[in-house]
Amino acid sequence: MKFIAKIVSILLIPAMLLSFAACRDEDKNDNTGDPFVYNPYPYEDLGEYLQLADYKNFSISQSFIDREINLILASLFDEQHLYVDVTSGRETKEWDNIKIEFSNIVVDGKTVYPAPEDSEGEAEGSEETEENKNIYEFTIGTGSAIENFENAVLGMTLNSEKEITFTFPEDYSNIEEYAGKEATFKFKLIMHQEPPELTNDLCYRYTSYVNTDVMREMFEQEIIYSEFWNSMYENSVLKNRPENEYNEYYNGFIDVFKDYAKSNNKTLEEYVVTEGQNFPSLGLYQGITMDEFYKIAREYADQNVKNDLILFSLIKAEGLQTSGALYEAAQKQLLLSYGIGYTIDSLIEKYGREQITTSIMDIQVRKQILKYVTKTA
Repeated sequence: MKFIAKIVSILLIPAMLLSFAACRDEDKNDNTGDPFVYNPYPYEDLGEYLQLADYKNFSISQSFIDREINLILASLFDEQHLYVDVTSGRETKEWDNIKIEFSNIVVDGKTVYPAPEDSEGEAEGSEETEENKNIYEFTIGTGSAIENFENAVLGMTLNSEKEITFTFPEDYSNIEEYAGKEATFKFKLIMHQEPPELTNDLCYRYTSYVNTDVMREMFEQEIIYSEFWNSMYENSVLKNRPENEYNEYYNGFIDVFKDYAKSNNKTLEEYVVTEGQNFPSLGLYQGITMDEFYKIAREYADQNVKNDLILFSLIKAEGLQTSGALYEAAQKQLLLSYGIGYTIDSLIEKYGREQITTSIMDIQVRKQILKYVTKTA
């Protein structure tokens, strides 16, 4: 059972884009001492390029926020092996981690487990291992298991058995030949674990937040802003592409992979086709064609241009500045996100002054947006 909570992706993507920007803007690092003027909206008329969605009437439910926090914690407990065995004999419930062992699986009227050759026993001298047992482990409520299994295991107790029959979704892709077919599963609950007690000590040890209240507050803010931004991106309309910025993102994306290819003594095409699987978060995969690669580069440029325009439009609409108490507080928050040993000057040297200033302005936007958010039950 391995899954990545949505918020993890949200936190990782900006860091990845910063590294891309550092490669793209290496020649723009301001080490000359010349005056630097940050223009948060470098287009004469932002409305010519973007129709900004209504951002002052954004709402989000507290139940959604709570569920997302539980997903983050479930991912943390899984990755750090923090789940503990249930010894009370209680029934399973949401957010418990469980393991089931199948004794029989019939799909479309045919027995697929145990396979016919297994029915007479294992070959002499073979050794049964955990890997070749038909075992399935997941955390209830995370969506990592098909909904029928999540519903079926609720209320079971350790070592109890159950049989369920359902039809796989037409778009089921884990085992494509099962898609749309009826199946019957007989299984036994062989492991039942629950989340650990979320203490301040555990919180600090595994998240670096000083206590659970601070951790939940920070998670909640990230979740709200993530959903807010998704809403802005979906509902704002890109009317025109600013050509220079679009080309900078497009060429920058390709140049990064040219550098990777050169360092591996390969042409761009050789590298993309053979090493694409190393960049799944960007949509690359092994065997990708160059036409598909260039399409991804165009999409990357489009997405970043639109994100920039949304950010600049919000900065302008809220009248945010590159000085004052709010800017200084955002600057401190950016440093805290990088940890001990970083200074603003060291970040500027690595990523360029414009990129770091934009990141600080983004934090200001986050703070401003929170006051417009309406929480529902």
